[in-house]
Amino acid sequence: MGFDSIAEFYPLLFDEQVRLAREGPLLLEIVQQYKPLVRVLDLGCGSGVHSRFLAKQGCDVTAVDLSVEMLQYAKRQQIERNINYIVADFVNLPIRGKWDFILCLGNSLCLIPHRDDVQEFFFQIKSLLTDTGIFILQILNYNHSDLKQLQTKSVTKELRGNKVTVIKTLAPGKDVFFLSINYFAEIQGIYKTASETNILHKFSLYELSSIAEGNGLSVSSVYGDFQKSDFNANMSRDLIVTFSNS
Repeated sequence: MGFDSIAEFYPLLFDEQVRLAREGPLLLEIVQQYKPLVRVLDLGCGSGVHSRFLAKQGCDVTAVDLSVEMLQYAKRQQIERNINYIVADFVNLPIRGKWDFILCLGNSLCLIPHRDDVQEFFFQIKSLLTDTGIFILQILNYNHSDLKQLQTKSVTKELRGNKVTVIKTLAPGKDVFFLSINYFAEIQGIYKTASETNILHKFSLYELSSIAEGNGLSVSSVYGDFQKSDFNANMSRDLIVTFSNS
């Protein structure tokens, strides 16, 4: 499990600037409530796209991911000094303190090893969030009709002059999704491959809200996208929820 072997190739799946143009305004709206100094905790930070974005806004960022290789990649992209990268499982965080803004984006929560771990996850969020802090969570809306059948996405891009083809497949199961990401690269005339497979747990809004409330957090808002559209259980591709202390 994990993305260790494909860390260098993983960002090819999305255009960073397009993603930040879509997701950044909502993150900035939250951050502006706490300026001039904002402590941010980015859980499941992956390649560090959100951590770098928020650090550029002057936030003091702690970025956590289980993959050593992903964090090494993230550090190579880093210009700002105000990011502290930590290798850790966000279900068992080795950190103490309080953060104004905690985020877990990119469907990362669904990668937890065991479904019951979501209880411990929200327990930790409660202990790490300031009294006036905000936690934002984004996962896929698994009730969307498109996600009830096999999904395959293929892109071909250049990486340092080498052609890389990425094929991402999502296959629905009863309570989980099966995710595979395969990379085919031609590097100096030599063909190489890399791949990862993962199991994604399905979570509903009701389930997440109930668990959060059981751990002393309240749902502040629910959106179907980063433009703050109303969440539609059948039509929205994303489920975005913000939580605060009760």
